[in-house]
Amino acid sequence: MNDCRVLVSLVFLLFVALPLVGQDGTLPQTLREHARQIGCSEVGGFYDHPGRVDPPYVWGYVDSTLDRFGERSAVYWCDRKAGPERYLLVVWVSDTSLATAQRCPPTIAWHNHPYGLHLLRNERLPLSAFWYRDNPRQNGPAGQMTEGPVIESNSYDGLAARFYCHAGRWLVQQLH
Repeated sequence: MNDCRVLVSLVFLLFVALPLVGQDGTLPQTLREHARQIGCSEVGGFYDHPGRVDPPYVWGYVDSTLDRFGERSAVYWCDRKAGPERYLLVVWVSDTSLATAQRCPPTIAWHNHPYGLHLLRNERLPLSAFWYRDNPRQNGPAGQMTEGPVIESNSYDGLAARFYCHAGRWLVQQLH
């Protein structure tokens, strides 16, 4: 009889408690609190896609010489729930000593559904293959390459958006 109670308890936990994780738990607590401070929330249903889905955040955006263990900086997606560009890509730094390492605005408004994030650190990509977020008709400078982290938001089916901070402005590249 005790085995039945244990089994019923486990089934209850599976069907009641687990859905709560997806509703409020796609971001670590520190980033979730920061999102709330800037009027944003976690992206609902973020993991509701087939196949492997990378998390909506990645730690260690700032160079490792400044953020040795990658715990004082991060990039994450959040949802403002309204407007044509309801999603924000946010660069979070834990303190002002790291803020000087980030020269671009700390948020990028985005219209497409966000996907899992990761950082490209060692790839040198031509800036001319990107366009300026604040002026989509203007390509990045010719003859220059990325130097430092490129943020990539990559879907399971090959769609990707890349974001790169250059001279205080965000550059974007979309891949299909």
